Amino acid sequence: FFLVLFILMLVELTAACLMLIYEREIGELVTKDLNKGLKNARHSSTNATKTSDWDVVQEMFKCCGVNNYTDWQNNIPKSCCNPPCKDKEPTYYSEGCLERLKNWFEENFLSTGISVIILCIIEVG
Repeated sequence: FFLVLFILMLVELTAACLMLIYEREIGELVTKDLNKGLKNARHSSTNATKTSDWDVVQEMFKCCGVNNYTDWQNNIPKSCCNPPCKDKEPTYYSEGCLERLKNWFEENFLSTGISVIILCIIEVG
């Protein structure tokens, strides 16, 4: 039992170290994945009532597109609309979701690190 917990703790610490070492590469992968997902959503959004993952993210983080609302080209979803949303001249969130996600991860990095440390202490204890 101790050996299993020890190995689990080593895996957790290794994953944390790898995330710190390869932070830039992980950021690039996330950016590529967001751009690919936006491209797929942009081309498949023929049904306006369909809720996509992008709608959820954009409403939760109050952002639009990867960089800004122009990423959606001419097919900007209503989830990008900064309330109150007017049909004739809507205003959109100016900040992209990539920047908002980065800020969210940076804000929660400390609490996540503390949680991992507490989990390691519990596993050892």
